[in-house]
Amino acid sequence: MAVIGKAAVSSPPPGIVRGNFRKGMEKAARQIIIIEDDPVLRRGLRRIFSGENHRVFDFGDGKTARDQIRRCPPDLILCDYKLPDTNGLEILRWLKKNGKKTPFILITGYFKEEIADQARKNGAGEVLEKPLDLKLLKKVCRGFLGENIRARNATSF
Repeated sequence: MAVIGKAAVSSPPPGIVRGNFRKGMEKAARQIIIIEDDPVLRRGLRRIFSGENHRVFDFGDGKTARDQIRRCPPDLILCDYKLPDTNGLEILRWLKKNGKKTPFILITGYFKEEIADQARKNGAGEVLEKPLDLKLLKKVCRGFLGENIRARNATSF
Protein backbone atom coordinates (compact mmCIF):
# COMPACT_ATOMS: atom_id res chain seq x y z
CA MET A 1 0.00 0.00 0.00
CA ALA A 2 1.38 3.41 -0.98
CA VAL A 3 1.01 5.95 1.82
CA ILE A 4 1.63 9.69 1.98
CA GLY A 5 1.67 11.65 5.19
CA LYS A 6 4.41 13.44 7.04
CA ALA A 7 7.17 11.90 4.89
CA ALA A 8 9.19 14.31 2.75
CA VAL A 9 8.17 14.28 -0.89
CA SER A 10 10.09 16.34 -3.41
CA SER A 11 8.29 18.37 -6.07
CA PRO A 12 8.97 17.80 -9.76
CA PRO A 13 10.88 20.45 -11.66
CA PRO A 14 8.63 23.29 -12.86
CA GLY A 15 6.97 22.64 -16.19
CA ILE A 16 7.32 18.85 -16.08
CA VAL A 17 3.98 17.20 -16.79
CA ARG A 18 3.70 13.62 -17.95
CA GLY A 19 1.26 10.77 -18.22
CA ASN A 20 -2.50 10.60 -18.46
CA PHE A 21 -4.57 10.45 -15.31
CA ARG A 22 -7.00 8.05 -16.88
CA LYS A 23 -6.74 6.50 -20.31
CA GLY A 24 -9.71 7.35 -22.46
CA MET A 25 -10.57 10.56 -20.59
CA GLU A 26 -10.64 13.94 -22.29
CA LYS A 27 -7.20 15.23 -23.14
CA ALA A 28 -7.92 18.58 -21.52
CA ALA A 29 -6.40 18.81 -18.07
CA ARG A 30 -8.86 18.88 -15.20
CA GLN A 31 -8.40 21.57 -12.57
CA ILE A 32 -7.85 20.35 -9.02
CA ILE A 33 -7.63 22.52 -5.91
CA ILE A 34 -5.76 21.19 -2.89
CA ILE A 35 -6.35 22.92 0.46
CA GLU A 36 -3.84 21.57 2.99
CA ASP A 37 -1.83 23.41 5.64
CA ASP A 38 0.97 20.81 5.82
CA PRO A 39 3.42 22.01 3.13
CA VAL A 40 5.03 18.58 2.69
CA LEU A 41 1.73 16.82 2.09
CA ARG A 42 0.49 19.70 -0.08
CA ARG A 43 3.59 19.48 -2.32
CA GLY A 44 3.29 15.70 -2.50
CA LEU A 45 -0.34 15.84 -3.59
CA ARG A 46 0.46 18.58 -6.08
CA ARG A 47 3.23 16.47 -7.54
CA ILE A 48 1.00 13.41 -7.88
CA PHE A 49 -1.81 15.21 -9.69
CA SER A 50 0.41 17.51 -11.76
CA GLY A 51 2.25 14.41 -12.93
CA GLU A 52 -1.09 13.02 -14.05
CA ASN A 53 -1.53 15.95 -16.45
CA HIS A 54 -3.90 18.05 -14.32
CA ARG A 55 -3.77 21.74 -13.52
CA VAL A 56 -3.26 21.88 -9.77
CA PHE A 57 -3.61 24.87 -7.48
CA ASP A 58 -2.67 24.37 -3.85
CA PHE A 59 -3.35 26.55 -0.84
CA GLY A 60 -2.40 26.45 2.83
CA ASP A 61 -5.54 28.23 4.05
CA GLY A 62 -9.21 28.57 3.27
CA LYS A 63 -9.31 32.26 2.35
CA THR A 64 -6.94 32.08 -0.61
CA ALA A 65 -8.57 28.83 -1.77
CA ARG A 66 -12.01 30.48 -1.74
CA ASP A 67 -10.64 33.38 -3.79
CA GLN A 68 -9.40 30.95 -6.45
CA ILE A 69 -12.66 28.96 -6.43
CA ARG A 70 -14.59 32.20 -7.02
CA ARG A 71 -12.34 33.13 -9.95
CA CYS A 72 -12.20 29.72 -11.60
CA PRO A 73 -14.29 26.85 -10.24
CA PRO A 74 -12.29 23.59 -10.20
CA ASP A 75 -13.29 20.10 -11.28
CA LEU A 76 -12.29 18.62 -7.91
CA ILE A 77 -11.38 19.87 -4.43
CA LEU A 78 -9.21 17.96 -1.93
CA CYS A 79 -9.46 19.68 1.44
CA ASP A 80 -7.91 19.06 4.84
CA TYR A 81 -10.26 19.19 7.82
CA LYS A 82 -8.11 21.39 10.09
CA LEU A 83 -6.83 24.60 8.52
CA PRO A 84 -5.27 27.69 10.12
CA ASP A 85 -8.22 30.00 9.37
CA THR A 86 -11.17 27.59 9.08
CA ASN A 87 -11.96 23.91 8.66
CA GLY A 88 -13.01 21.69 5.78
CA LEU A 89 -16.64 21.59 6.89
CA GLU A 90 -16.84 25.40 6.73
CA ILE A 91 -15.39 25.35 3.20
CA LEU A 92 -17.99 22.72 2.26
CA ARG A 93 -20.82 24.83 3.73
CA TRP A 94 -19.51 27.88 1.85
CA LEU A 95 -19.53 25.90 -1.42
CA LYS A 96 -23.09 24.74 -0.79
CA LYS A 97 -24.27 28.25 0.17
CA ASN A 98 -22.75 29.63 -3.05
CA GLY A 99 -24.33 26.97 -5.25
CA LYS A 100 -21.04 25.24 -6.13
CA LYS A 101 -21.42 21.55 -6.87
CA THR A 102 -17.75 20.73 -7.22
CA PRO A 103 -16.81 17.20 -6.15
CA PHE A 104 -15.21 17.50 -2.70
CA ILE A 105 -12.96 15.08 -0.81
CA LEU A 106 -12.31 15.82 2.86
CA ILE A 107 -9.01 14.50 4.21
CA THR A 108 -8.29 14.38 7.90
CA GLY A 109 -5.84 13.14 10.49
CA TYR A 110 -8.56 13.62 13.13
CA PHE A 111 -11.11 11.14 11.84
CA LYS A 112 -14.35 10.96 13.79
CA GLU A 113 -17.58 9.48 12.50
CA GLU A 114 -19.47 12.68 13.42
CA ILE A 115 -17.17 14.73 11.18
CA ALA A 116 -17.58 12.25 8.32
CA ASP A 117 -21.38 12.31 8.72
CA GLN A 118 -21.49 16.12 8.74
CA ALA A 119 -19.20 16.27 5.72
CA ARG A 120 -21.40 13.88 3.75
CA LYS A 121 -24.58 15.74 4.77
CA ASN A 122 -23.01 18.94 3.43
CA GLY A 123 -22.03 17.40 0.10
CA ALA A 124 -18.62 15.77 0.52
CA GLY A 125 -18.28 12.87 -1.86
CA GLU A 126 -15.70 11.12 0.29
CA VAL A 127 -13.87 11.44 3.61
CA LEU A 128 -10.37 9.95 3.69
CA GLU A 129 -8.17 9.46 6.73
CA LYS A 130 -4.48 10.34 6.94
CA PRO A 131 -2.05 8.87 6.28
CA LEU A 132 -3.54 8.68 2.80
CA ASP A 133 -3.65 5.45 0.83
CA LEU A 134 -2.55 6.71 -2.59
CA LYS A 135 -4.20 3.91 -4.55
CA LEU A 136 -7.52 4.66 -2.89
CA LEU A 137 -7.08 8.43 -3.30
CA LYS A 138 -6.34 8.09 -7.03
CA LYS A 139 -9.28 5.71 -7.51
CA VAL A 140 -11.68 8.09 -5.74
CA CYS A 141 -10.37 11.10 -7.68
CA ARG A 142 -10.64 9.27 -11.01
CA GLY A 143 -14.24 8.45 -10.19
CA PHE A 144 -15.12 12.05 -9.39
CA LEU A 145 -13.25 13.48 -12.36
CA GLY A 146 -14.90 10.95 -14.67
CA GLU A 147 -18.35 11.84 -13.32
CA ASN A 148 -17.59 15.55 -13.70
CA ILE A 149 -16.51 15.06 -17.32
CA ARG A 150 -19.62 13.01 -18.12
CA ALA A 151 -21.83 15.67 -16.50
CA ARG A 152 -20.17 18.45 -18.51
CA ASN A 153 -20.42 16.47 -21.74
CA ALA A 154 -24.11 15.80 -21.11
CA THR A 155 -24.81 19.53 -20.79
CA SER A 156 -22.50 20.63 -23.65
CA PHE A 157 -24.03 21.46 -27.02
